[in-house]
Amino acid sequence: MIKYTLNGEQIEIIQEVKANHLGLDGYLGIRKYYRGPNDEEDFTSEPIYFDGADIFDEIPTSRYDNRIQKLQIDIKELETKRNKITDEVRDLERNQKALIEKFKTYNELKHIEDFISGKITHYVTKYGEIITFPDPKDRKLQDNYKQYRVFSLYGDPDRKIQWKLSEYRDGSGDVQEVTACFSYEEALKIATEIVVKTFNQNPFTWNFREVEKLSAVDKVDPEKLAIYKANLKKERHEEIEKLKLKIKELELL
Repeated sequence: MIKYTLNGEQIEIIQEVKANHLGLDGYLGIRKYYRGPNDEEDFTSEPIYFDGADIFDEIPTSRYDNRIQKLQIDIKELETKRNKITDEVRDLERNQKALIEKFKTYNELKHIEDFISGKITHYVTKYGEIITFPDPKDRKLQDNYKQYRVFSLYGDPDRKIQWKLSEYRDGSGDVQEVTACFSYEEALKIATEIVVKTFNQNPFTWNFREVEKLSAVDKVDPEKLAIYKANLKKERHEEIEKLKLKIKELELL
């Protein structure tokens, strides 16, 4: 039978002693081991007498009071740290959500993550040029020195934000606005809208060629197209007359 002393020693009871010479009940037992402050073990096999009032069926908690108190302090400190970290995470999530909501007010800022993730496939310039991105074979991505041109995010005092493409690798030269796209179909649609709008505003030959490149002749304003064709016919007639005059001059030589 195993019992315990007040300080937590484990005792193997050999015999119960009834009413010893002092008139008290007790036990004759062997001290199995003693777990001291440094957890050392002290074994003995000599039977000794233990007063019944000092022997218990279970380990008295008083032996572990200091350990329990220390653990409780440690637990409280850990809980405090956990609560602090939880509050910090909650604040970060709240700030992140607020920042994302603020970003949503700027369409171009939505493309920062897309740019990093490689979701952007094309850019369209303000002239309706389609740039395949990132395609090293696309010469429109390179400057005159075959270095990659710089994409930058610009902001002005009116808080307008716009992606722009520099003429040269160091960001110098002409800078033009570009629109980020996520497929060739989207880029083609935007480019078509740009060249058609440009042609409708100025129905000149160069603009018409850009419309033809994108097979968008059927999308231009019919009246503007009629003006363009009339001007083109007039220009060709004038060129023909100039050539006829030149031929006559040569014949007189």
